[in-house]
Amino acid sequence: ELSEPDQRIVDRFNTFITAGAKPALGHKMLVQLMRPLRIRTILTTNFDTLIEDAASQWDMPLKKFRVSNREELPDALSVRSQPSIIKLHGELLETRADLTLDDQPK
Repeated sequence: ELSEPDQRIVDRFNTFITAGAKPALGHKMLVQLMRPLRIRTILTTNFDTLIEDAASQWDMPLKKFRVSNREELPDALSVRSQPSIIKLHGELLETRADLTLDDQPK
């Protein structure tokens, strides 16, 4: 039987693999398409900040909502009121990277 995951190890690994990463063409294209396609919300399973970094480069800040293993789903009115990104697996720290991915959201 596997023991409970050590979140500190997951956090350190995520920090290591994302160090120095820069937005790729896909991140930049996604952000550039938001205005002409009237996209107000991005849903992502990415825990890195590359989409947010691309948005900052184009002066389009995104309100960030994270759904970590301790968080509830964000309120729909809050999300719709501004350009937003919902990080379904959490962020760099407290990433949902274990069996909680199968748990129903609160």
